Amino acid sequence: MGGFFERVDPIVVAHGGYLNKHIGDCVMGVFGAPISYGNDAVRAVHAALEIRDAVSELAEVHGRRLQIHAGVAAGQVVASTTGSVTHHEYTVTGESVNLASRLAAAAPPGDILISEAVMRMTRGKIDCVDAGWLNVKGFAEPVRAWQVVRRRTEASTEAEPLVGRHAELQIFGAATASCRASGRGQAFYVRGEAGIGKTRLVEEFQRVARYGGFDCHSALVLDFGGGAGRDAIGALVRSLLHVSLTDGPAASHAGLDSAMAAGLVHQDELVFLNDLLDLPQPPDLRVLVDAMDNEARRAGRIRVPASLVQRASCAQPILVVVEDVHWADETTLAQLLSGEMKN
Repeated sequence: MGGFFERVDPIVVAHGGYLNKHIGDCVMGVFGAPISYGNDAVRAVHAALEIRDAVSELAEVHGRRLQIHAGVAAGQVVASTTGSVTHHEYTVTGESVNLASRLAAAAPPGDILISEAVMRMTRGKIDCVDAGWLNVKGFAEPVRAWQVVRRRTEASTEAEPLVGRHAELQIFGAATASCRASGRGQAFYVRGEAGIGKTRLVEEFQRVARYGGFDCHSALVLDFGGGAGRDAIGALVRSLLHVSLTDGPAASHAGLDSAMAAGLVHQDELVFLNDLLDLPQPPDLRVLVDAMDNEARRAGRIRVPASLVQRASCAQPILVVVEDVHWADETTLAQLLSGEMKN
């Protein structure tokens, strides 16, 4: 139990959650209160997925069969501080807390169930399947549940009906035509208030680009829990190498070999690509890594992805979409804004 809490508690905190309490062998984490980051539902589901992976590792260490089941719900709660004069404890109560607990209880071992509200709030960033309707104690009507399948670290490609946006589509259509005619790229920054349809507009841009013969690649910037090799630039590199984010190291190595054979990757760039893909460095390249200072390593991580995009675009025009770029850190922005990446 001690090992379980030692692994789970930091994951909740690292994803911006508040560690509310332990109830027996249950951990209750609160996201969006007392501090809200705006993407709290995504943070909560990502935390649940990482906890599931961490518990699997814990089971291997102890040689026991150990699995978690989790529930995530969203909605209004009553937040308060309880306790004595000398000891205060922040806690939340309400229907959503009860629903999360019931979803966890209904989830089979190893599964994560989320409520309808959480599904809507994470749509396009979490893959899930309909788990049906549940009769939940304390609710007069059955509650619809969704089973989490996986996280996404690339932009959504799900299309819904597009209303209006004719002016924006004309501008983008002219840009793709100009790109094909001149051989030079352009950069678009789509911004606006949450919920006005930015993602849907970009999805339409992708459809227009594909119709025009463009090869589309996308990535999603997360401000938490991305992990080595799963950040936005790593996701783009994988996409350009035709390697899925769920593929293992063997597929990444095969993608690099194919890219080298096609002239998209040079031998001296492998040390940086291994780093971007979170692949172990072979002994001959490990010597180079150990001798390289941080500035040289950072420069290579900026230069090599841009070179890969530039070479790939010589064979076919490319559209690169990076969603939620406002969460990007300094290094990711430098990689995206490098002159070579733009052109």
